[in-house]
Amino acid sequence: MISMLTAVIVKLIDQRKRKEFPEALTTIDTACRHLLGVDTSILGALSDVQLIEFFGRDPNTGPARWYVLGTLLQERGKLLRETGGEVEAHDVEEKSLSLLLEALKEMARPLEADHCKRIEELIGGLEGVELSPHILPKVTWYNESKGRFREGVGPH
Repeated sequence: MISMLTAVIVKLIDQRKRKEFPEALTTIDTACRHLLGVDTSILGALSDVQLIEFFGRDPNTGPARWYVLGTLLQERGKLLRETGGEVEAHDVEEKSLSLLLEALKEMARPLEADHCKRIEELIGGLEGVELSPHILPKVTWYNESKGRFREGVGPH
């Protein structure tokens, strides 16, 4: 599933470079259907907590699905930002951050090389945005796991 996601990400990067935004959104929709068996129309209706439960907590499949969805949502957020959908991008990116953090926490290790890089990008991009209260402990856990609160050093 992760290797198929990599191929999708490469395609999305190319589409974004060429400013093919509608095609990139279609690529994300298709990837959600093929990789996760879910239509993207329900993603807006479900919270991050509901999405985690929807994909299940089986340690063999849940974290990988959370990671794939979190990554696809992150890419969707990038597209929304580039097309002027700043408010919607924040909502999508907050869900993405929650899913990626949950996968990392559950597995106690990154699922692939860019896992922590993706989390860092999201935290940086959402700086100054008021996050949902249930996500703050996840971000704090992540920052603590990176040693950012030792000796009075802040999260950046």
